[in-house]
Amino acid sequence: MTESQAKESVRLLIADAQAGNQTALASLRKRYTPLIESCSSRFFREGMSHQDREDIVEEALINFCNAVCSYDTSFEGVEFGLYAKICIENGLVSFMRSFDRRRKISALSLDEISRDGEKRGQSDMLDTLADREQVLLLANKIRACLSKYENKIWWMYVSGLSVREIAADIGVESKSVSNAIFRIRKKLKDMIASSEINR
Repeated sequence: MTESQAKESVRLLIADAQAGNQTALASLRKRYTPLIESCSSRFFREGMSHQDREDIVEEALINFCNAVCSYDTSFEGVEFGLYAKICIENGLVSFMRSFDRRRKISALSLDEISRDGEKRGQSDMLDTLADREQVLLLANKIRACLSKYENKIWWMYVSGLSVREIAADIGVESKSVSNAIFRIRKKLKDMIASSEINR
């Protein structure tokens, strides 16, 4: 099977899975099991129980299924494998933040919880602010990467509006919006690749 045939096979499986075909979803899971396991293993830590590791793999699988459901099969700018990897890793980062907080709390005695409640409350607030700061930082990077017109289209698109709805709202043809989204995804892909290289 050639590379183009493999890509087309994945695209058809995704389309079938999005239509509710569980066999297609199972085939995708099997095909991308190495990716799911590789992403999961990066978050394993020394001292974790078998159940903890299973929870991480399960969370990775959930985010993989979400990637299947949300992937745009009509767009060829970002391959599904890269898209799924980003979705899985972003989901696991959030999962591990919650996991760490739960483990810290369970490690404290009732007396320590009472005595350190105010302190932990401040820590949680700082964590929340740090999370928001990361989101704002990413949003600012995206805004700086795109033109004013592209920014308007992108934020409407990620808010859930369809290409047709965006076109009607800003008064342009649907093809113009589709072309803009194609350019935007390429810019964001390049931005992500650049971030990975400079890490």
